[in-house]
Amino acid sequence: MCTLRLVLEICFTQAINLKQILETLAQILGTIVENIPSHDWLHNQPSGCRQHHILQRCAEGENPNTVERARS
Repeated sequence: MCTLRLVLEICFTQAINLKQILETLAQILGTIVENIPSHDWLHNQPSGCRQHHILQRCAEGENPNTVERARS
């Protein structure tokens, strides 16, 4: 009987640990999903993103007119 009780206690403890791990993962995933920008936000950003891309390429030595034409 002692062995069965010990096995059940270990299983119960592991189940509680697993439950805590799953709850923590759910919280982490929830936070990640909440922080993903919405499609509307991304849709409203292209000019800013394009401008950043041009500035970055110009910093690397490319002509801004060439970069802009290549993107058109």
